[in-house]
Amino acid sequence: YVKEPLTDTGRYTAKSILKLTPKKEHHNTSFTCQAQNTADRTYRSVKLKLEVKYAPKVSVSVIGGALAGGRIPEGAEVRLSCHADSNPNDVSYKWYINDELVVGDYTTEMIIHNVSKKFHDAVVKCEVHNAVGKSEESEILDISYGPTFRSRPKSVEADQDRPVTLSCDVDGNPQPEVIWIHEESNRVVS
Repeated sequence: YVKEPLTDTGRYTAKSILKLTPKKEHHNTSFTCQAQNTADRTYRSVKLKLEVKYAPKVSVSVIGGALAGGRIPEGAEVRLSCHADSNPNDVSYKWYINDELVVGDYTTEMIIHNVSKKFHDAVVKCEVHNAVGKSEESEILDISYGPTFRSRPKSVEADQDRPVTLSCDVDGNPQPEVIWIHEESNRVVS
């Protein structure tokens, strides 16, 4: 606050400067400067609006294809949404799957048709640019698919009364339950 006398009379000018570091929350908020003196106790005021320019704040979500709990069944059509809050709001979008740019005319939504198990744990990222900067957010896909053998179990030879190891390597999501059945007796052995 600075008070300076005017040279011609006993009048004064007063100047106040407000310095602040604007945040996104200050965008489109108003500040009011008020003045009064002992001659007139009525406040005089002027209001100004602050426009803050900021890079996009991005959020990504699966909006279609997922079941309760977020799991996506194999074969489904997956829709992802990318929401960006920015000023200026003239933005451009880029989508990536596992850091590989997805080619297509995608903006706020991206669709993956007939999703397969190869997309399980894939990182889908939305990157949004405006004149101030860029921001990105990602979502990890959780694809459910039935059990498949990573490699076919092989028959083995064994000596009587000697330990033998049989292996069965299965992939699936959720994790498959594996049981062994002795065919001759039709009994579960593990």
